[in-house]
Amino acid sequence: MNKEEWTRVCDLFASEEFQENPESKEISPVSLYKKTHTNKDGMWTSEDAWENFEKMEALQLQQESEGKSYTEVEIFAVVLAKKAGTCEV
Repeated sequence: MNKEEWTRVCDLFASEEFQENPESKEISPVSLYKKTHTNKDGMWTSEDAWENFEKMEALQLQQESEGKSYTEVEIFAVVLAKKAGTCEV
C-alpha cells in the first residue's frame, strides 16, 4: 500500500461518517485487516500481516489491563502507522 492509499484508509476509519455508520460497525478495522490478510483457509498472506494482527490484539489487551480505552480504529492506526508513518492518533 502506498502512502496515498494509506492516507485514504486512515481518513476513512477516522471520519465521523464511518464511526457513526451502523454498517461500518459490523466489521471492525482489526477484523477487516484479518479478513483481507488471510486466504480462504485462514492462513496469513505474510508473516508481517500476522505480526501486525498479533500486535493489535496485544495492544488491545494491554490497554484494557491498564484501564485505558483505545478504539479499534486507534489500535489499528497505532500499529500500522509505525510502518507507514502517516497516521497519528
